[in-house]
Amino acid sequence: MARVKKSENNAEDQVPFELAMEKLENIVESLESEELALDEMIRVYEEGMKLNQICQTRLKNAELTIKKLEKQRLEALDLEGDVQAGDS
Repeated sequence: MARVKKSENNAEDQVPFELAMEKLENIVESLESEELALDEMIRVYEEGMKLNQICQTRLKNAELTIKKLEKQRLEALDLEGDVQAGDS
């Protein structure tokens, strides 16, 4: 039997970071309220774990992008410094 490859562009992965965080905060509040039945609590917890993963991935990607941009900027500054030193 062939395995179905999970799409990397899953609809859940397209949730904006801010919306995912808001949903996650609502889930935490509902779990802390202790008003949910056990089955519903488990379902909500699972949803929260998925949202947490989405948020963690987005934050990690943002961090990597920032590091890449910082590195490019530093390299550009080094190149500018080399060019100016060569003009002397």
